[in-house]
Amino acid sequence: MIDDSLVDAIYEAAAVPDLWPAVLTRFAGTAGAHGAVLMALQGQTLRWRASPSFQDHAEQYLAAGHNQADQRTIRLVAANQPGFVRDLDVFSAEEWENDPIRSNFWVPRGLGWGVASHIYTPSGDVMIFHAERRLADGPGDADLVARLNLLRPHLARAAFLSNRIAFERIRTAIDTLTAVGLAAVALTPSGRVLLANDAFAEASHIWTTRGQEQVSLYDRKADSMLKERLAVIDQQVGPMSVPVRDEDGSIVAVIHLVPIRGSARDLFGQTSAIAVLSEPGAGIPNAALIGSLFDLTPAEITVAQAVATGEAPAEIAQRLGRSIATVRNQIKSAMEKTGCSRQVELTLLMRQFLVS
Repeated sequence: MIDDSLVDAIYEAAAVPDLWPAVLTRFAGTAGAHGAVLMALQGQTLRWRASPSFQDHAEQYLAAGHNQADQRTIRLVAANQPGFVRDLDVFSAEEWENDPIRSNFWVPRGLGWGVASHIYTPSGDVMIFHAERRLADGPGDADLVARLNLLRPHLARAAFLSNRIAFERIRTAIDTLTAVGLAAVALTPSGRVLLANDAFAEASHIWTTRGQEQVSLYDRKADSMLKERLAVIDQQVGPMSVPVRDEDGSIVAVIHLVPIRGSARDLFGQTSAIAVLSEPGAGIPNAALIGSLFDLTPAEITVAQAVATGEAPAEIAQRLGRSIATVRNQIKSAMEKTGCSRQVELTLLMRQFLVS
């Protein structure tokens, strides 16, 4: 028999991801375990949630890089069993006794008996539900596996529902951008297209999709910049906008990456960012466009506008009542955020996107 209230909680967590830690606590209890973790493997990206009792262990395990070479995970997936398996189902007793991660990481923590199952979602992601038992409690018996297997169909459906909910949230965002006339595409960290609007296809002079539905920009420098920024977007490192230039070096468009955060992504959403294309003449108030596209502060916009009119830093500082050092720092920040390596590029950008 399974606890109906636990089944209800699993489906609640499908819609409200913040509930997963509490569900994992109850899942661990069903497994007679110290704690449990849910890992979502999406290509090279790993996301996870743990029961509070297991949070520190999971953080230390990942910080040490054990997930990169853990035979547990490798053998679990390779076994391809449609149910939960224990360590001794995929290791011999001697192999498990001598496993280095077990002996060096789990045993010193009083743990070392796991039971886990992997579930494929329709998007190709792999979900792993893992419970870790104390050494003193042993590996568990067939009855334990049978109890957990009664929960597995509900866990699988919850993973599927969460995946669909995350996708629909992204679809809503794309539809909103479509309504205001902007080309938009939802991308994975590798640049694979998950969802795009018609305006995306119409901007074929800017980008295209090649093998495996990867976005490619005709401007090679911009293409490299896009890939670099997608790769670090989870850490919010550096500017999130990419200037696109023509053969003469003039900026003809800007691709702004909007990171996907919170429940729209969480464990189950593949989308890393929505890329929004903006070209001059889109009818958006220009100062607002520059500020929003490049995350410039009002002070940075003012200084960048002054640079575009040909004012020198000393002249800008005197007129605005700022120090020359402050103005130079603001120019430098504006250049970094807009992806400009030279001040002349910033001037060109501002002249194209701002109307005096």
